[in-house]
Amino acid sequence: MVFNRAHQFKSYGTWALPFGPNRALLSSGPNWVHRVVEGWDLSGIFNWISGAPLSFVSMRRTLGVAANSNTADLLTKLPAALGNVRVQDGFVEYFGNLRTPRAPLPSFGGDATLPGRFTNQVVVDSAGNILLQNPTPGSTGNTALNFPGLEGPARLSLDMALSKRIQIAEKKTFTIRADAINILNTPQWGDPNTDINSANFGRITNASGERTFTINARIDF
Repeated sequence: MVFNRAHQFKSYGTWALPFGPNRALLSSGPNWVHRVVEGWDLSGIFNWISGAPLSFVSMRRTLGVAANSNTADLLTKLPAALGNVRVQDGFVEYFGNLRTPRAPLPSFGGDATLPGRFTNQVVVDSAGNILLQNPTPGSTGNTALNFPGLEGPARLSLDMALSKRIQIAEKKTFTIRADAINILNTPQWGDPNTDINSANFGRITNASGERTFTINARIDF
């Protein structure tokens, strides 16, 4: 669920290139030069949006509810500037300064067979201090959905287009256009895994935003 994006900036525009008759450049050239350089337009769309709000969750069913999901318990203050995309060897991580070791074993009432199935984890900082843990049975986590100040990766993209208009008759024009979607080829990272019991906690496993080019043409009459 996404309830808020703190910041969003969009800008777009078109620039008629200043070449050809009655323009700043090459206005006095021969006719064949005018036909080559006139009618060019360059346009672009720039978009930057801050990340989606995230929640630290536990998939352990500590409450008798339909959804097999809960938020985590926060034990102490989280590190500042939490969350930064880092491309590592074969994976992408977002919470690079956090780790998820096995949670301390409870007593299980003296049943020696139960610890073998215990897979709960805790989230610790670089010094080994426990920051997040699973809620106790029968309780809900003390962190909020869409935890304040916790956001996924921001997204930045720039789309560009270059077009050329050619007058082929008094009321007919031919236009050819090339579009470059995400011309900077900037990855649009998905949100990280925030399940504190997952082996992929903090990992980003999906991305989009591959650069693509298209060429099209049309006749207006």
